[in-house]
Amino acid sequence: MIDEDLEKEILRYLLRDQAMLDSENYEPSPTSKIRAHLEKSTFSEVADFSSAMGLAKLDNFLDEMANDGLLEDFLDSGLEEKTYRATDHGEFVVSFDDHATGLVVEELDFRNPSDVDFPVSGEVLDSIDWTGLGKAATPEQVNAVRASALNLKNVIIQSDVDDQTRLNALRRIDAVIALIQAPNTPWREVVQILNSQYFTAFLAVANIVQLIIGMAS
Repeated sequence: MIDEDLEKEILRYLLRDQAMLDSENYEPSPTSKIRAHLEKSTFSEVADFSSAMGLAKLDNFLDEMANDGLLEDFLDSGLEEKTYRATDHGEFVVSFDDHATGLVVEELDFRNPSDVDFPVSGEVLDSIDWTGLGKAATPEQVNAVRASALNLKNVIIQSDVDDQTRLNALRRIDAVIALIQAPNTPWREVVQILNSQYFTAFLAVANIVQLIIGMAS
């Protein structure tokens, strides 16, 4: 639980930093800056980031987040330490309030799938070898899923559903597209988002899920 909370704290910090600066002025955050933030947070009570051992653990943790596609890392020779920015994948893993549109997005904890059975049941999700799927999926198959997701986004935009349903569906299909494009696509999380109740008005979502499940067979 501490690791998961730490992961979200780092992502939220980087995303806030990224949101405050435009793309031209933004520079990825060095490890020392992330550590300084954590030392001021509640995590200073459970982990010592100031010691050499604590810094080494933080370095390893940030590397793991980068390997999972949550962060993008850079090696800045001038600083002699790595710098990091949150990826689109990382942005959609954390929960947040979209104050710009007034749309409050409920927390999406992809590690704990919901009880929604549309378009597939939890039993089907649990029966799939997601690790094997990630290794077996070809670039052509991934591109086909992405193309279908983009088509679904157009369908949502042009649909006559109410504005709230459209906004909720668009938020989630954007998350799906971002995750598909992430390194080591987390296919289970993709399907869990597509299983959302907000897609029940869009039958095309079932075709995308079947494409993904078909890659596992």
